[in-house]
Parts: sequence; C-alpha cells; structure tokens
Amino acid sequence: MIDKINNAFPDCIQNNCLSIVNHAAFKVFDRESACCFTCIAPFPNSLCFFTVENNTAKPLNFLAIDRCLIIDDDNKKCDCAVFNDNEFHFVEIKTASTGVRGKRRRTAFEQLKNTIDVFYGKMDFSGLNVFAMICIGCANVRPRTTSSQIARAVELSNTYGIKLVEGNIIPFN
Repeated sequence: MIDKINNAFPDCIQNNCLSIVNHAAFKVFDRESACCFTCIAPFPNSLCFFTVENNTAKPLNFLAIDRCLIIDDDNKKCDCAVFNDNEFHFVEIKTASTGVRGKRRRTAFEQLKNTIDVFYGKMDFSGLNVFAMICIGCANVRPRTTSSQIARAVELSNTYGIKLVEGNIIPFN
C-alpha cells in the first residue's frame, strides 16, 4: 500500500506525509493551520484527538492527508489515514460543542467523501477492509441514530464498500 500511495501521490515522500508507528497505542492530533501529527503521550493543550490501539504487534502506517499529502484549499479533504496490510482507515477529526455536532458531522462526511473519491480514482483498495471514521470531540460519542447518518453510511457502503464509523478509537486487532 505504501508503494501505491507514493506512486499515486508523488509529493508524499518530499512532504514527509507518511510515517511508521511502532507503539501499542498512540494519539493523533489535528491542528487548524498544519497537518495532523501523532504522539504517544497526552498532549499538553486541548487539541482534539483520537486514539489508535495497535494490538497486532506490527507497525502501523500514519498518513497525513489534509495540508500535507493534498494541499488544496478549494476542496476540503479528511485529516489523515491509518493503515496496515489488512485495514485502511480514513479519518476526519472535528471539535464540536452541543448544538453543532450535526453540522460538523455533515462537513466531516463531505471531507471524507471528497478524499475517498480522490484516492479511489488513483489507487486500488482490493483486499483491504476500508473504513471512514468521523471523530467529533475528544470523548466517545453516541452511536449513529439519525436517518441522515444512516443514509450517509449506506451511501459509502453502496458506492465504495466502505464502512462509516463514528468514535474516537481505532482498534487494530
């Protein structure tokens, strides 16, 4: 998969967008003015993050997408991806207070969809389980319950065979 990404996105290596993470657990933080980054310890300020739990004892790959792999202000893209030989997770991180989660969720879905369109236009994901994750806030969120959320999940599943999930933890088992 790393070779496919480097071939599809020639700036990946030059922009240092791809890294290998060997930790059993790590956090991914989003920044407004720069690309996402990983950290194994809690970050000192209140940046929003999600956690990756690596129970495989094998390295995982972290790919910074927005403002690194794809630098395009006209079309919003998801923040990052985390993957191994079996799974590929596109991730969009949003902060949200009560009352704006629905709007942030819709925006996150559009960013994920835009990114998936680009990647599926350039690469083959055969043999991988592919997920699109919406992380809203830094705490676990309620499961998908509204009809619009279900419709978005069905759209990704029918179009790409991708499962849409919402939460703040990605477990690799």
